Amino acid sequence: MIMVLATFLAAILVGLGLFEKADPSFFRWLLGTGIAEILFAVLGPFREAFQPKGRVSVNLVFQDKSLGEIDLDVEGCIYELRDERTFETKAKGNLLPTKGPGGWQCVLPPSVSPSDYVKLLLSDKSGDRWEANWFLPLVITKEVVRI
Repeated sequence: MIMVLATFLAAILVGLGLFEKADPSFFRWLLGTGIAEILFAVLGPFREAFQPKGRVSVNLVFQDKSLGEIDLDVEGCIYELRDERTFETKAKGNLLPTKGPGGWQCVLPPSVSPSDYVKLLLSDKSGDRWEANWFLPLVITKEVVRI
C-alpha cells in the first residue's frame, strides 16, 4: 500500500511541475499507473466476492478399474475440507456420489471455496475403500486410489 501511495504522490508532484526536466508523457504514464494500483489495492481483497458461487463437481477415475467394476456405497462416502493457510480441518461431511454415463461424479457443497483443500474418502459395496488425496476444488477430474 505504501508503494501505491508513493507512486501516486510522485505522479502528482510531476504534474505540479516540481520536477522541471520530467517528460510530460511520464506524468500521464505515472498517473494512469497510480490509478490502476489504487484500484487493484482496493479491489484485491474482495477477489473471492466476485468469483461465481456454486457447486463444484469432480469426476472420479478409479485406478486400475473400469466403470462397470465400481459400485460405490453412497452411505460410506465422505469429504474433508482444510484451510489453505493453516491446513486445519474446516468441515467434514457426507457426499452423494452419482453414477452417470461418463462415470462416477461427486458434487461438493457450496461452502467449498476455490482455495480450500479437499479430500474424498469413498467405499464401495464390496468393502473396498478408496481415496482422492488432497486437491483444490478447481480440479475437474481426480484419480481415486485404493487404500
